[in-house]
Amino acid sequence: MEVLQSIGQFFARWLAQLETTFVEKQRYLLLVDGLKNTLIITAGALVIGVVIGSLVAMIKYCGQDSRLLRPLCWLCSVYTTVIRGVPVVVQLLIFYFLILKSSDGLVVGIVTFGINSGAYVAELVGKTDRTIMNIENKGQHPSFNLFFKLVTLFDISVDQFFYTEGNRGGDSCRKHIDVLLDSMNEKELVVMEATAEGLKKARETEVPE
Repeated sequence: MEVLQSIGQFFARWLAQLETTFVEKQRYLLLVDGLKNTLIITAGALVIGVVIGSLVAMIKYCGQDSRLLRPLCWLCSVYTTVIRGVPVVVQLLIFYFLILKSSDGLVVGIVTFGINSGAYVAELVGKTDRTIMNIENKGQHPSFNLFFKLVTLFDISVDQFFYTEGNRGGDSCRKHIDVLLDSMNEKELVVMEATAEGLKKARETEVPE
């Protein structure tokens, strides 16, 4: 009973302090302001990221066949590589203390997250049908990240990329046998092992025609 009373007193004091801090001193307004700033930064960064990402993806797409756009295409590739490789916290520090030193923190957040998201949007938009055509027609191999996105996008198995049409039937048969074997107990596996060994010996003793 004393333990329960102690726990009850602890929670009573905690609720009283919580009411004093958040209600009487109006500390909840800080959370409301933080939520408002978060929504503003998210909306602003979303717009900037979509605009920058779309422009970068268009430049990289058109720069493959245009000599005039190749320098811009190279700069866009550097941009996506650097921004995606540097942690966003480091980017915030650089923009706040160096590049946009005299600006408001809200503006710094919008610009930083917008530029950061633009690099990822450019990579997503850049996976066009032309990329898939190059892989299919020219025998190019996609990167691991692109390979994972293609497999997920088209909802196909990985073996369809590595096995020819003639091998898929046997491969699916092996998969079905593996599933059946996984569902068997030890005694049934012993019987299957003996059966497989018997088939192997029978094949070895066959007289060739």
